[in-house]
Amino acid sequence: MFFRIVSALLVTLSPVVLYFAATRLSVVHAALVVGGFIVFRTAVKALVTRREHLRGLLPLPIVAIACAILGAIVNDARFLLVLPSVFQFAFAGVFFSSLRKGSEMPLVERFARMQETHLTPAKARYCRTVTWVWAAILAVSGIFGLLLAYFASPAVWAIASGIGPYALVVVVFAIEFCVRQIRFREDRRNFAQRALFRLFPNPLPAEATGPNE
Repeated sequence: MFFRIVSALLVTLSPVVLYFAATRLSVVHAALVVGGFIVFRTAVKALVTRREHLRGLLPLPIVAIACAILGAIVNDARFLLVLPSVFQFAFAGVFFSSLRKGSEMPLVERFARMQETHLTPAKARYCRTVTWVWAAILAVSGIFGLLLAYFASPAVWAIASGIGPYALVVVVFAIEFCVRQIRFREDRRNFAQRALFRLFPNPLPAEATGPNE
């Protein structure tokens, strides 16, 4: 649990480290700081990752370190600022790849089946749609980050990259939760569900609310 918390904190601090390195240090020193931070963050993440999944940790840190080295070679700190977008594109790729033909199942459906083994066809289609939504949002967010890295000031980039993606995730999760509850009327009547059901009292189609198949 301790290393999981540390790993989450390091991810949260990444934009701060990037901003400090890109604005307060020379490009070479910034590349060293960012590269060292990425190595340390990956090492902590490896402590809480199953052995069979360790190989999957390597591609992103390798790309990130390559960007840092390239920034130092061409003496351009903007190569460091693209790193959050690189990670967002990678996560978008994970969502998109789970939607391709021949894939076992969409990523959101895989998570849903951890809580509910048997999903109705309506819920399975809903999970596929949500997977598309997350993939598109992450891709667009990555493109927006690239534009900020190259055309905005480091201060604007730091605010947008440090707050924007986390705020976006919270907003999308909240909207998706509301849509899911209104559509499928799950029975766990917590405060949020009771409030939603008062606002949207109409019954749903039988396909969405019927028993699991």
